[in-house]
Amino acid sequence: MTHTDGMRQTLPSTSTPVLAAGFLVLKVRQRVRRMGQILGIRRPTPLPPEALTPPDSALAKRADELAMDAYSGALLRHSQRTWGYAVAVAAHESLSPDPEALYVACLLHDLGLTPRFAGEEPFELRGANAGRALCHPDEKADIVHEAIALHTSLRAALGPPEVRLVQSGSGGDLAGLDAELVHRETDRMIRARWPKPEGDVDDVLWALRRETKAHPKSPGAGLIRVGFEREAKAYQRKLR
Repeated sequence: MTHTDGMRQTLPSTSTPVLAAGFLVLKVRQRVRRMGQILGIRRPTPLPPEALTPPDSALAKRADELAMDAYSGALLRHSQRTWGYAVAVAAHESLSPDPEALYVACLLHDLGLTPRFAGEEPFELRGANAGRALCHPDEKADIVHEAIALHTSLRAALGPPEVRLVQSGSGGDLAGLDAELVHRETDRMIRARWPKPEGDVDDVLWALRRETKAHPKSPGAGLIRVGFEREAKAYQRKLR
């Protein structure tokens, strides 16, 4: 992708039946993995604490500043946990994302849900544009844009590691996506570092529901239609 000509201007549209089928495939995949782990196949191993040290770079620090300025507490903590889970899944799956691009994309993936970045486009694109603007002219700008733009789309699973992992981390924090790839000790470490007070996830889901009502054809709205909010609330009850 070039910095301008290849920048995504629209989001992939998917029918409700296709989304529902995709959701079902994810559930079946999780069950197969869990069965394999019961048999001793590819069990996750705990991450060392230093694995959750953010990149020490000017770009990462600018992303921190923007996130702390734009997000509510709930959205900030969700985005931080998103990165933690993305790092854990990357380690288990032997993926090698660009550490800085992954951190920035995870941290900024929900900027479009904030009042500061309100607008006429779907929140995924507004957040992607904001993330790209923060990075530009760094060459990481394009992959950060793509990872944020596609984090609610089925197409993310076919993308580069950064794109796949933002979706995995975000979905993992909210609804347990790929939770079987994260060791229990790592999960506890992530939630201890970025706590999840009761009501945090409800606040994130409320922001998502509000935005997707305004853009009923967006991928995020499709997730709501096929039951993502219900799955997220059920998963959070299991954690209590």
